[in-house]
Amino acid sequence: MERFINKLALVALGATLSHTAAAGAHFDTIYSTTGGYPNGVFLIRGTVYGTLATGTCGSVYELQPPASGGTSWTVATLYTFAGGGDARDPGVGLHGGAGGAVYGLAWGGANDAGSLYELQPPGSPGGAWTESVVYSFDAAVPGFPVSELVDGPEGSFYVFDSGDTLLQLLPPVVPALPWTAAQLWIPPGTLAPTGPIAGPDGSLYGAGQFGGQAGYGNVFQVSPPASPGGSWAYQQLYSFGEHGY
Repeated sequence: MERFINKLALVALGATLSHTAAAGAHFDTIYSTTGGYPNGVFLIRGTVYGTLATGTCGSVYELQPPASGGTSWTVATLYTFAGGGDARDPGVGLHGGAGGAVYGLAWGGANDAGSLYELQPPGSPGGAWTESVVYSFDAAVPGFPVSELVDGPEGSFYVFDSGDTLLQLLPPVVPALPWTAAQLWIPPGTLAPTGPIAGPDGSLYGAGQFGGQAGYGNVFQVSPPASPGGSWAYQQLYSFGEHGY
């Protein structure tokens, strides 16, 4: 599909109910972006954030609702990526962290194979946000990220890499040290997994584009070990057939 969309229309949906029937939905454009391709909007601690990819750099922005009595939303660019060893072209998904931090995945990084970046809010109102690449993926060991981030325990994140490995990105115990990645689980065969999403019991769920009994994909669950240091358990929940069912 030709990439013709060059601005984002954020919509607010309202429904008016009468005493007899529900009226039609009403849509309003509240902000249109320029200068990049939007990768979604995300609500973190009551604030709306978004990312723009440009093919070379990209940015993270914040949307502020109109003041009392106003109608116009305003945008503030929190950070514009520099490329090179910095992150670039931020992907889908932003997550909140301790102290008001915002985390996301992007291309770039020290190995130009993907990065986890951190945005720290300014120390005083009106100041600049501070960005740092806290983890750089390596295309060979084990691979670049291919899924969205999922919140894990104690400020960590889960993500699948290009080798189908489930990784846990771990913040340092001492703030000055770098983040690390732990390999939690490698699927049996090639799955090309999507997801994951987190379940209420600490399990993660995903869908494999390949795999399953017929090789047409499956839905699976991986569960954390019962005791520290154990292996994550894999369970296939559903196997798709040739026609997608």
